[in-house]
Amino acid sequence: ANFAQATEYWLGNYLLNDILFPDEVAQRCPEVVVTLDGGTVVRQPALATSALLGVLVGIKGGYDLLWVAASKRRQQNSPKGQQQQGNDQQGMPATRLWALAFFAFGAMNLSALPLHCFLPAPETTYPQESPMWWSIDTYMTGASSMCLAMAALQECVDASSTSTVSTWKIKFAFRKLGQIFHSIGALCLVWFWLDPTPLGSPLFGLEDWYLFPPLLAGLPVSWFLFQQRRFISKSSGHFVFCLGSLTAAASIVLDRFFCYLLEARFLDAFTASNGVFLGCDLCFLGLYLVLVASTSYAESYKKVS
Repeated sequence: ANFAQATEYWLGNYLLNDILFPDEVAQRCPEVVVTLDGGTVVRQPALATSALLGVLVGIKGGYDLLWVAASKRRQQNSPKGQQQQGNDQQGMPATRLWALAFFAFGAMNLSALPLHCFLPAPETTYPQESPMWWSIDTYMTGASSMCLAMAALQECVDASSTSTVSTWKIKFAFRKLGQIFHSIGALCLVWFWLDPTPLGSPLFGLEDWYLFPPLLAGLPVSWFLFQQRRFISKSSGHFVFCLGSLTAAASIVLDRFFCYLLEARFLDAFTASNGVFLGCDLCFLGLYLVLVASTSYAESYKKVS
């Protein structure tokens, strides 16, 4: 309980409310609401556009990567693939994890559309007034980030290990670790829906699942992209990923300054919420471009060799 209260104070009250998003900014720049011709009310229209883009990126990336994983499976089951089983099996579980990460990212953006754009603004909190959409949003965010972290770790092991036995031992350990983390996320989701909750606040588990997996995924994904940069010199994915990271970070830091400078001249395009969504879209798009380029590179290398 003390840890939960300390986390809520430092991350919620102090960092978010006092430093990054003080009350004076919320009063000066309230949430943007527009009414369409048919009478449909849309909150944060720029964020709605970014969320829709995230749905498209998630579905497109997940489908393509799932097709790549299925193609690798078919190659392994072929007579030629069974002769080269050791090399061809590398990357297939990671490819499935990449695909799941993209699908979860698309689901997160899909749940964000009613939650942040089409449902009325909550008078109290999102968990109280929109528990279904809020729980999907938070759970899918953590699930996508955990899949990213596990996939990047497996890719890094494939790229750095020379012993097949040790590689599979490490990958097996990572797979079990990922299963444990996803079980924790599922327990947090069940904890939220239990009434009454056995361990105190039902929000604490899902809030942490929403916050900490994205932070943990940053390092392995960045290391994976750094490794791929040595092989894919002409890929634009690294630039797009860096642009997305800078967009998300800058939108949070500069939110109050954009509020004072622009107010609502560009609707909510320069708010922190839209910047984070758009930045994540660009990060996933850049990651998709890198994965597609690395797959093409691997196929070209196999054909030459």
